Amino acid sequence: MKYSGTSLLPFMKGEKDTHREWIYGYTGPVQVFRTKNFLLEARAPYYGKPEGRFYFTGNERFGVGYERAEGTKEYQEALKKFQEIIESLPDHLSPDHPHWKSKDGIKWIKKSEKDQLWNKQLYNHKEYQRYDEKD
Repeated sequence: MKYSGTSLLPFMKGEKDTHREWIYGYTGPVQVFRTKNFLLEARAPYYGKPEGRFYFTGNERFGVGYERAEGTKEYQEALKKFQEIIESLPDHLSPDHPHWKSKDGIKWIKKSEKDQLWNKQLYNHKEYQRYDEKD
């Protein structure tokens, strides 16, 4: 799958002073989006979690002080922005994505225990659970 994005490398190497306001990453079918003050994590339609978990992070990092923000009116504009970003990206391994019918997709499904994988990919290890990860 091709993504037409902007590399963070020049920014990280100090060759550029600016970068877009958000970053996007994924591990298998699980996506994460981040801005300076917000985090949308564990978005995984394949695992039945199409909304993910949305947090206000403020200036905090590493999970300290993150607060759930899905139902907070004050942060709805930020959540809406994340949803617009998601809609602008290609489908990322949703349950009906063609990848799951490909040789590699079938191989991954066969060798993987879906229940075990989703726990590893959707939730932090217990030693790193510093904020509310409840569904």
